[in-house]
Amino acid sequence: MPTQFSREEYRKLMDLAMIASWVLHVFETEENPETRDYDQVIQKIYEGAREKGLGDLVAYDEQAGACVPTPDYEEESEVMDLLEDFEDNLFWFGLAQRMALKTLVDKKGIETYDELFDQENAAQLRALESLFADEFYENGLNNIHANLSTDVSDSDIPKEPH
Repeated sequence: MPTQFSREEYRKLMDLAMIASWVLHVFETEENPETRDYDQVIQKIYEGAREKGLGDLVAYDEQAGACVPTPDYEEESEVMDLLEDFEDNLFWFGLAQRMALKTLVDKKGIETYDELFDQENAAQLRALESLFADEFYENGLNNIHANLSTDVSDSDIPKEPH
C-alpha cells in the first residue's frame, strides 16, 4: 500500500530532499555518476510538489533539465539555517579532531595507525579533542597561526586557485 503524505509532511519531505541534494553536491564542480540514483529520487519528490499544492516551491530549470527549489523556497525554508549550523559544527569538530590528531602524533612520534588508537592514545586523543573544542568555542580562530601565513609574500600567492 502506498504511503500517503499530508501537505505539511510533503513539505518536510521536500526539505529532506533539499538537505540530501546539498550534502551530495555542495563541493561538486561536475556531475557525479555515483549520485545519479539519489538525484532521480530527489527529482521525483520535487516533481510531486504540484500534486500536494506546493508547486510554487519548485521551478523547472531548463539549463539543468530538472526541477529545482525556487529562490523564495530556499530563502524562507529553515533548511538553509539547519545546513549552515551543520556546516559550522562540522568545521569546528573536524578542526578540533585534526588538531588533536596532529598534536598527539607530533608529541609521541606515532608512526602507525594502530599505535594511534591503542587504549592510552585513544583516551589522550579524546582529551585533546575536548581541549581544542573548548579553545575554538572560546576564541574561534583568533589563536590559530600557520607558518604559511608568515612565510608567504604577495608574489607567492597564486592569482587563481589550482
